[in-house]
Amino acid sequence: MHDIIPIINKSLKYNVLSVYSAYLAKDTGTLLYIAPDIDAIPVELLYFYGYVRHNQVELNWATASETNNSGFYLARRIIGKEPDWTNIAFVNGKGNSEEVNRYNY
Repeated sequence: MHDIIPIINKSLKYNVLSVYSAYLAKDTGTLLYIAPDIDAIPVELLYFYGYVRHNQVELNWATASETNNSGFYLARRIIGKEPDWTNIAFVNGKGNSEEVNRYNY
């Protein structure tokens, strides 16, 4: 799993994304960066929800289509307690799909 935490922190610093947004991190082999072009995003997100259940957060999301999507990195940070984001999981994507795909963690 790649360390995408520096990307998230830098993006927050420069207001590229908020603590509530999804984003695309691309790996070029030597460089990880936030994709600047909306046309480059290989996933058409339908929804993204988070629920607190029994002292844990359940995440649910769906895609309408995916192009060369290897998956989704999930990271967390407890505001006021943790200064940096921590990778918690990687959920495999569907690669190439024109169908609705549902995910949860």
